Amino acid sequence: ILDISSRKKAEDELRRSLQEKEVLLKEVHHRVKNNMQVISSLISLQSDKISDPESLERLRESQNRIKSMALVHESLYQSKNLASIDPAGYLRNLASEVISSYSLDTNIDVEFGITVHVMDIDTALPCGLIVNELVSNSLKHAFKGRKEGKITIELTNTDGEYILSVRDDGCGLPADFDIAGLDSLGIKLINVLTRQMRGTIEIETGGPGGGFTFHIPRMATYHR
Repeated sequence: ILDISSRKKAEDELRRSLQEKEVLLKEVHHRVKNNMQVISSLISLQSDKISDPESLERLRESQNRIKSMALVHESLYQSKNLASIDPAGYLRNLASEVISSYSLDTNIDVEFGITVHVMDIDTALPCGLIVNELVSNSLKHAFKGRKEGKITIELTNTDGEYILSVRDDGCGLPADFDIAGLDSLGIKLINVLTRQMRGTIEIETGGPGGGFTFHIPRMATYHR
């Protein structure tokens, strides 16, 4: 009887300790998200004092990158499983945030084809940053002079790897497009994140409907 009683006491203490750590971890994600929102707000305040269009554009891009990272921590805070998030909800919120940050005359429709139900933070964070860069690129270059446009974001799980695809029905990429030869920060970020996840990039060029497809090993981790 004494042995069972002591064992039950130890189990209760262990359960209580785990619950306390879970609450603490949720609080950490919540505070990280709040801190990132503060940084985003500071950038927004700084933007009000800048008149140069190019500088404003760079600040907005940095602000969107911060928001994409903050959304991951917000998703983890709201999730029952602190080790993974729902990528469908995350990418929908991310695309909405990016589009709302641009003052466009074009009505943008975003279609999603996401069959992955859970994704760990080490994969979700770089995937979110990649989607942020590609959606921003489409908004800036693909739909000039148009009243409507469509962006398609797909995430599937095939043969042991994630396949992330981002494309639009805009003017398309030129046939000689070379991602390795571009010098923008966004393109550099895409290349770095893809390499860190041991992924590969496929590019469709030559007209509307083209875009980027990323093949990322399912067990890949984002090496900081």
